[in-house]
Amino acid sequence: MYPDALLQWEDFKQHNAIRLLDNYRHRLPCFNDDIQGTAAVVSAGILAALQHRGEKLSEQRLVLLGSGAAVSASPGSSGNHSLGSASELEARLAVTMLDSQGLIFEGRDGVQDDKRPFARTSDELSSLGFEPSDRYDLETVVRHVAPRS
Repeated sequence: MYPDALLQWEDFKQHNAIRLLDNYRHRLPCFNDDIQGTAAVVSAGILAALQHRGEKLSEQRLVLLGSGAAVSASPGSSGNHSLGSASELEARLAVTMLDSQGLIFEGRDGVQDDKRPFARTSDELSSLGFEPSDRYDLETVVRHVAPRS
């Protein structure tokens, strides 16, 4: 009926918003302020900083604390693989994410489905010098990932 319409909604709870986006994004243009809006602002800030510094995302080590609903549309997520000229893999490897339980990594109990694409593998953890653990807090992650300013 409205082939050029955009469905925009806001203030849905995280998992409802993710579910609705997944259900409708291939049928009509959809936009959720808490997911894509936040991700767009974060991505724009990162791209502007990289352009200003003349650097590439693949050269960065970013740590994002607070991977809520916007994580599914943030740098490195599947579906947002064209952040600048970075490939999906380059973007994913440049960004390390933590939620309220600490570092998101494969094998950690309680990692929600929408966060699994950001889970660091055991090989990635080893290459960054992490010792095996069931939890990594912000201080530990910053020490090992060594984000640049």
